[in-house]
Amino acid sequence: MIKYRDTIIKSGAPFERYIYRISTNKVYDYFREEKRIRRKQDKFYTKEEIKQNLDEAKTIDDEELKDAINNLKKIERICVIMYYFEDRNIEEIAFILSKGKSTISVLLKEARNNLAKMLQKKFEERT
Repeated sequence: MIKYRDTIIKSGAPFERYIYRISTNKVYDYFREEKRIRRKQDKFYTKEEIKQNLDEAKTIDDEELKDAINNLKKIERICVIMYYFEDRNIEEIAFILSKGKSTISVLLKEARNNLAKMLQKKFEERT
């Protein structure tokens, strides 16, 4: 504002309007940047990373994994099966289910989180 104060004064517009507009733009910029950062942080795991994590853990047997997958919501279960077992990509799943790609990404993320919680709970019950 200080840099352009002469232009603001010459325009004859109320000073409050400029303060409001600049503040609003800064808020939009902040949330846009936060959204961009969150998207970068939402890492989608590759099949190899998941298999590696499962191999390293050595605590989950196939039956427990099947039970956990079967306990997911129907739409999450379908997405997980198509993505991890049928080797379909997000675009294909979105087309088949008539959903957006971002919706499928969110569903897969929620399914992974739910699976992790269920498997962690089963692991704690065993120990």
